[in-house]
Amino acid sequence: MSLTVTQAGLNNAVQASAKGISLQITHVALGTRGYVPHRNMTALQHEIIRVPIAGGANVAGNQVHLTALFDSDVEITAYEIGFFLADGTLFAVDSHPSDVLVYKHQSAKVVEAFDLILDAVPPGSITVNTTGDINLYYAESFAVMAAAQINNMRRSVRAFMRTCDFTHLTEDF
Repeated sequence: MSLTVTQAGLNNAVQASAKGISLQITHVALGTRGYVPHRNMTALQHEIIRVPIAGGANVAGNQVHLTALFDSDVEITAYEIGFFLADGTLFAVDSHPSDVLVYKHQSAKVVEAFDLILDAVPPGSITVNTTGDINLYYAESFAVMAAAQINNMRRSVRAFMRTCDFTHLTEDF
């Protein structure tokens, strides 16, 4: 990913660093226009969907890892991705004129992971604000699978008990 930090994003990061605070990336958006991004951008050219950051961490120095869950019924072939600060400022953008960056079918739930290396901003000026642990997204699926496995084991044991003759076993068994 070839990320372009916007001028507004850079200005905010430098001001935050001077105050000893850090800004939070809170949302990621996908759009359908492909182009060569520039620093003076303030919005994606054709934003279709914006979601909160679902998980993330400051990895080291100016490397930030984040994940986003795109679970709406929107189908999109994305040629542009934008990362937004808590105040709605477009912090950084990536786009390509012809290469698809993300594809999401309308019935699919897509988890995207991004590793951003933010060498263009002061160290420590950017953090990630998350909506929670992305692993929680899978909790319901795992619970359904576990219940199905337990029910299957219960049926298997009952069938086994019906087919076995245990009259030869002693009480000590």
